[in-house]
Amino acid sequence: MQFTIEPMASSVIEVLPSEILGDIVGYLDRHEQCLLLRVCQRFYCVAHPLLWNSLEFDPYIGPSQLRRPNRDRAASLVKAVKSTGADAMGFHYIRELSFGPAQFDEHSVWVQSGLLKIICDLLAAGKINIRRVLLYWHEFRSADEINCPNASIPLKFLKLLKEYAEMSPPPKLQIIARRWYNCRTKFPTQLFPLEFTTYLDIAFRTKDYSGRCKDATINCIKQLTAILERASSLELLKLETIEDYNDSPGPIEGLPLEQLQNSITNLRSLRELEIRRLLFHPSFFVTPPENVKKLTLWHYVSVAWWKHFTRCPFTKVKELRLRTEHALKAYSDGRTDYFSENDVESKSLAGGAYSLILGRLELKSLKLFELYKWECYFPQDLLELVIQNNPGLGKEQIERLLASPDNKGPICPESVHIQFI
Repeated sequence: MQFTIEPMASSVIEVLPSEILGDIVGYLDRHEQCLLLRVCQRFYCVAHPLLWNSLEFDPYIGPSQLRRPNRDRAASLVKAVKSTGADAMGFHYIRELSFGPAQFDEHSVWVQSGLLKIICDLLAAGKINIRRVLLYWHEFRSADEINCPNASIPLKFLKLLKEYAEMSPPPKLQIIARRWYNCRTKFPTQLFPLEFTTYLDIAFRTKDYSGRCKDATINCIKQLTAILERASSLELLKLETIEDYNDSPGPIEGLPLEQLQNSITNLRSLRELEIRRLLFHPSFFVTPPENVKKLTLWHYVSVAWWKHFTRCPFTKVKELRLRTEHALKAYSDGRTDYFSENDVESKSLAGGAYSLILGRLELKSLKLFELYKWECYFPQDLLELVIQNNPGLGKEQIERLLASPDNKGPICPESVHIQFI
């Protein structure tokens, strides 16, 4: 009797193209990818680049809270690089660097272990091809020292990153520039390749230490305008002014806000816009760029602001989160120069003693609407108009909006009635 031994049929995963197999392996976590390295040579070749695709360590708040496992892992990694070489380790596969809060100070894992210096050396030698960098910009407080011979390693990294971004042809680079909560540091404009920044969270002080509010506000407006004119690739923008609205310079006339609006309008790639607290004046309404789909407005407003709001079509806005607090004269420390003569607030309106009727609303594209009322003010017919004009909200969401006790506009029996025509 003769036996015929047939070759084993290849499994589906063995015949898959490396590109498709790489996409599949990309869904595994780091530990699973490490295990896959040991299966066979082909899996090693697929998983190894993915394992080194991004480099990050968990953030910490201060030196006393430095996590020992992170410190030990970083030290072991640096030791292995020194003994076997960065190329052998797979550093040339790094495409993404992620820095958490406090990752650029002298006590951080990156700096203390020497890992950031290794990254700087590889970047300077052109041995890594970075595609994405996430960092917190407020940590770069010594921006004027970037060209000094003794500049710190973090500043040298940022200088190298900027030089890398200015290469020809330009790399496909994305920079995510976040900000720590309530950060009061001036944005280091000269350090950042703003043309490659896709996410920017920025705040301004509108009053200098001498108390010259108007001059400081005008300077802030000009700085923000210059930043946004360069940041043409922005996809997400968060804006905030640190001070309260009673620090506003007075009437909106005389502030260079038209140029700022133009710089915002020209952000063609912007998909999400968030404005908090106060953007220089409560009567300044920011018309979002045409491609914005998510809009968050949590700040002080005036009657003039609401008038602009009713007329803005918000053509492509699908999600709107709204929390407005009214900037009344009664809350501005009795200042007589806060609003102009044409503003309703400059008359004898007391805090909350009036009702506002919009009468119309051009907003018609919403799929999601969230309204927050916590010591906030909004017009009496706002919710009615939003529901009437936006059938895309859906039945369930409309029922939730109507049922919420917070979504009832203020009604004052002895109020001054204001209605837009």
